[in-house]
Amino acid sequence: MANNHKNRKWTNTAGIVLAGGIRLLGGTLRINCVAEDMSSLPHRRPSPAIYSFWHEMLLMAAYTYSAEICPLISRSADGDIAASAVRWLGGEPIRGSTNHGGKDRGGAGALRSMIRRGKLQHLGIAVDGPIGPRRQVGPGIGVLARHGGMPIIPVGIAPGISKGLGREDLMIRVPMPFCRCWIVLGKAVIIPAGARRGESASIVQRAMDDVQSRAEKYAQGAAAPSSFSIRQMKHI
Repeated sequence: MANNHKNRKWTNTAGIVLAGGIRLLGGTLRINCVAEDMSSLPHRRPSPAIYSFWHEMLLMAAYTYSAEICPLISRSADGDIAASAVRWLGGEPIRGSTNHGGKDRGGAGALRSMIRRGKLQHLGIAVDGPIGPRRQVGPGIGVLARHGGMPIIPVGIAPGISKGLGREDLMIRVPMPFCRCWIVLGKAVIIPAGARRGESASIVQRAMDDVQSRAEKYAQGAAAPSSFSIRQMKHI
């Protein structure tokens, strides 16, 4: 009991520090957003949607959308800290991940929870998951979209200057303070009712590759279409 209490206290403290760091760093960034369809913006959606992004861009996703989108966070020690940080940023995560090696890590329960939560609010998923392969869409989002009857909004995120933490397949990108960052929201993707897992993943993969490629081009200086800042987004 004493160890559990110490662990919870440590996790909560680490979550506070992480959330504070995300807020401080995020406040220095110059974030520009591009939306193909204004109804892709969370506050403009007529109904809840699933927002998909790459795992390496978790920090920027957390800063930008934690209070509006309910994220799926893995059941792990690092996930405990991330979940605590999301709560301090104003969000409420769902815990779980896909099954690996035959071990149940809360994937089935998380799917049920996300379907229930998706009737009321937007969901957020790192579609390549915490263990990769990097930038390869897993089958989970297609299953969730079909069973929950929710559209998927692909989100490309790219900081102009960043540092990668961790090995390549588990990397988290940390934007450098005061750099310009780009977020590209694609049009809603609807997964056909009869689509198989591989087909669903391919549909989302193409959409994710498109928005991520565009975000990275804009971050590298390519001419971008009409954009708006994060602060302006709330008033559009």
